Amino acid sequence: MRSKSRFAFLLALASVAAAQTPDTGNIQQEAGALLTLFEVIGAVAAVIAIIFAALAMRGRNVGDL
Repeated sequence: MRSKSRFAFLLALASVAAAQTPDTGNIQQEAGALLTLFEVIGAVAAVIAIIFAALAMRGRNVGDL
């Protein structure tokens, strides 16, 4: 009886491990989408930084627009 319960435990453990194995194609797709999102956020932040730098060089505050 003890060997049957050990076999059942190992079988259950293997099935859980197989169910949690990630699909690498999906992960690469999600990573690509996140990279694109971060590139867009970085580009927007760069434009805002350029605007603030130009205003600072003219001696204006952001509220003076």
